[in-house]
Amino acid sequence: MKLMPEGRADFARNHDALTLTLAALDQRFTSVTALLEDRPLLYSHPVYQYFDRRYGLNGRALHLEPDQALTRAQWLELRDVLTEHPATIMLWEAPPLDATRTRLGELGIEVVVFEPAGNRPHELDFMQRQQANADNLHRAADKRPRDRR
Repeated sequence: MKLMPEGRADFARNHDALTLTLAALDQRFTSVTALLEDRPLLYSHPVYQYFDRRYGLNGRALHLEPDQALTRAQWLELRDVLTEHPATIMLWEAPPLDATRTRLGELGIEVVVFEPAGNRPHELDFMQRQQANADNLHRAADKRPRDRR
């Protein structure tokens, strides 16, 4: 404010508006994640720790790239993780390859695209992206878990 004292009122107004917007987003994520109860989740990448911790989720992170086919070793690692952590939802920072999505579906795992938006999004602004993330997770969380095949 020392640099732009004439902007004090605008800064305060914008700060208040942003605070309300972020509080509403937090409430939305609280409601959506409550639908998950304590269901196990998987994360394709270790970038969801903040989200997992904030909303008390039961998630495990792998290290998979959405634009690369999973190797045999990665599929075996996933199988081992599922033995002790039977997740039916997996968050990806971008849509995985169709073959990956199909095989995960065969394992009873629903893919949820949840873009952390750490970089500037190409199509949506940060808040729009977070609303889309909440929508995507809500659709998956609202479903009953299926039995594994």
